[in-house]
Amino acid sequence: MKSTSTIGTDMHSMPQTFLLPASTPLTEEAVKLLHDMFTNLHPFDVRNTLLELYHTYVRHEHGNLPINFDEMTAHFFCLDNILKLLTEKQLSGNADGPA
Repeated sequence: MKSTSTIGTDMHSMPQTFLLPASTPLTEEAVKLLHDMFTNLHPFDVRNTLLELYHTYVRHEHGNLPINFDEMTAHFFCLDNILKLLTEKQLSGNADGPA
Protein backbone atom coordinates (compact mmCIF):
# COMPACT_ATOMS: atom_id res chain seq x y z
CA MET A 1 0.00 0.00 0.00
CA LYS A 2 1.49 3.33 -0.98
CA SER A 3 0.52 6.32 1.07
CA THR A 4 1.36 9.99 0.92
CA SER A 5 2.15 11.59 4.22
CA THR A 6 2.40 15.22 5.24
CA ILE A 7 4.39 14.25 8.32
CA GLY A 8 7.31 16.61 8.86
CA THR A 9 6.39 18.89 6.00
CA ASP A 10 5.69 22.57 5.84
CA MET A 11 4.73 25.10 3.18
CA HIS A 12 8.18 24.90 1.56
CA SER A 13 8.59 21.13 1.26
CA MET A 14 6.91 18.35 -0.64
CA PRO A 15 4.84 15.63 1.08
CA GLN A 16 6.75 12.47 1.92
CA THR A 17 5.77 9.17 0.31
CA PHE A 18 6.24 5.89 2.12
CA LEU A 19 5.28 2.27 1.57
CA LEU A 20 3.44 0.10 4.05
CA PRO A 21 3.58 -3.70 3.81
CA ALA A 22 0.78 -5.13 1.69
CA SER A 23 -0.46 -7.08 4.72
CA THR A 24 -0.73 -4.03 7.01
CA PRO A 25 -3.97 -3.54 8.91
CA LEU A 26 -3.37 0.24 8.79
CA THR A 27 -5.64 2.20 6.51
CA GLU A 28 -4.82 5.67 5.21
CA GLU A 29 -7.32 7.02 7.76
CA ALA A 30 -5.47 5.22 10.58
CA VAL A 31 -2.15 6.70 9.44
CA LYS A 32 -3.72 10.16 9.34
CA LEU A 33 -5.09 9.68 12.87
CA LEU A 34 -1.65 8.61 14.15
CA HIS A 35 -0.12 11.64 12.44
CA ASP A 36 -2.66 13.95 14.04
CA MET A 37 -2.13 12.38 17.47
CA PHE A 38 1.66 12.73 17.37
CA THR A 39 1.42 16.22 15.88
CA ASN A 40 -0.56 17.32 18.93
CA LEU A 41 0.85 15.00 21.61
CA HIS A 42 4.51 14.25 22.15
CA PRO A 43 5.16 10.47 22.43
CA PHE A 44 7.02 11.14 25.71
CA ASP A 45 3.87 12.66 27.24
CA VAL A 46 1.62 9.86 25.93
CA ARG A 47 4.04 7.27 27.33
CA ASN A 48 4.18 8.96 30.75
CA THR A 49 0.39 9.15 30.92
CA LEU A 50 0.03 5.47 30.03
CA LEU A 51 2.67 4.47 32.59
CA GLU A 52 0.90 6.47 35.30
CA LEU A 53 -2.48 4.92 34.43
CA TYR A 54 -0.95 1.43 34.36
CA HIS A 55 0.76 1.85 37.71
CA THR A 56 -2.34 3.38 39.29
CA TYR A 57 -4.42 0.45 38.04
CA VAL A 58 -1.97 -2.14 39.38
CA ARG A 59 -1.75 -0.42 42.78
CA HIS A 60 -5.53 -0.06 42.99
CA GLU A 61 -6.35 -3.65 42.06
CA HIS A 62 -3.88 -5.22 44.55
CA GLY A 63 -4.15 -9.00 44.08
CA ASN A 64 -7.35 -8.88 42.06
CA LEU A 65 -5.86 -8.64 38.60
CA PRO A 66 -7.96 -9.72 35.62
CA ILE A 67 -7.47 -13.17 34.11
CA ASN A 68 -5.98 -11.68 30.92
CA PHE A 69 -3.49 -9.46 32.79
CA ASP A 70 -0.47 -11.14 31.15
CA GLU A 71 -1.88 -10.32 27.72
CA MET A 72 -2.67 -6.77 28.81
CA THR A 73 0.90 -6.23 30.04
CA ALA A 74 2.33 -7.64 26.79
CA HIS A 75 0.23 -5.14 24.80
CA PHE A 76 1.23 -2.33 27.13
CA PHE A 77 4.95 -3.05 26.88
CA CYS A 78 4.76 -3.33 23.08
CA LEU A 79 3.14 0.11 22.90
CA ASP A 80 5.62 1.43 25.47
CA ASN A 81 8.55 0.31 23.30
CA ILE A 82 7.05 2.01 20.24
CA LEU A 83 6.52 5.25 22.17
CA LYS A 84 10.12 5.11 23.49
CA LEU A 85 11.42 4.72 19.94
CA LEU A 86 9.26 7.59 18.68
CA THR A 87 10.43 9.78 21.56
CA GLU A 88 14.09 9.02 20.80
CA LYS A 89 13.57 9.81 17.12
CA GLN A 90 11.79 13.09 17.85
CA LEU A 91 14.37 14.20 20.40
CA SER A 92 17.28 13.34 18.11
CA GLY A 93 15.60 14.81 15.04
CA ASN A 94 16.60 11.64 13.23
CA ALA A 95 13.86 10.07 11.13
CA ASP A 96 15.99 7.04 10.24
CA GLY A 97 16.58 5.59 13.68
CA PRO A 98 17.07 6.23 17.37
CA ALA A 99 19.88 8.39 18.68
